[in-house]
Amino acid sequence: MPSPNISQEFCRQVCSYIKYKRVHYEITQELKNHIEDHQEGLVEAGLNQDEAEKRAVEAMGDPEEIGKELDKQHRPLVEWMLSITNLVTAIGLLYFIGVIMYVGFMGLLSLGSLNYSVEKEDILYTQKLSEKQKVGGLTYQLKKMTVTEDNTILIEYSTYGDNLDIILRGWSAFSLRAHDEDGNMYDQKGSGNAGIYRRSQIVIEDFDRGEKSIFLKAFSYYGDVEFHIPLQEVK
Repeated sequence: MPSPNISQEFCRQVCSYIKYKRVHYEITQELKNHIEDHQEGLVEAGLNQDEAEKRAVEAMGDPEEIGKELDKQHRPLVEWMLSITNLVTAIGLLYFIGVIMYVGFMGLLSLGSLNYSVEKEDILYTQKLSEKQKVGGLTYQLKKMTVTEDNTILIEYSTYGDNLDIILRGWSAFSLRAHDEDGNMYDQKGSGNAGIYRRSQIVIEDFDRGEKSIFLKAFSYYGDVEFHIPLQEVK
């Protein structure tokens, strides 16, 4: 093994030219390993330990030249920039994964079932609806109306945000409420699910078949929404 004098002094001189001190220990260990490997080969060739150490150190070259070259390779600014770049990349990746997980979770919520259903034999008629209105970044879309023999009306509609920003901000849509032609609100119940694409129901029981239309309204800070649904005459 080399004595602490020649090899350690050589390593000290090399490191004196390297401004980034955090790499001094790593570089010292690497230089010592090179010296030791060369020294062992010289000892096997017949030299004593001291002479082998001296020649191994001399073979390394000029410590100033080595130190300045290593200094170019270990600049603090470069190291910091690399660290910051890696950190920003990691944060961006985590954010992207979080967005994907959030959107996926909200998508699963959209698959949830609604509370109310009607038996086929109780249906008087079903009317497909396609009207939709956009207010702010939200869209309300009517889907279907079912009228039953026992004077119950079930209306299905959906609401959804039409851009990623609204979805990530956790948008909320005000529910539609059913009114008659004079603006009076019906007693109603309903259900809805959460998620990116939200489905909802309006259920009006004991409906007067003498009415010719139903008006659906929602009042919100995004703006007002109103739908007019004509009813079919049933004898």
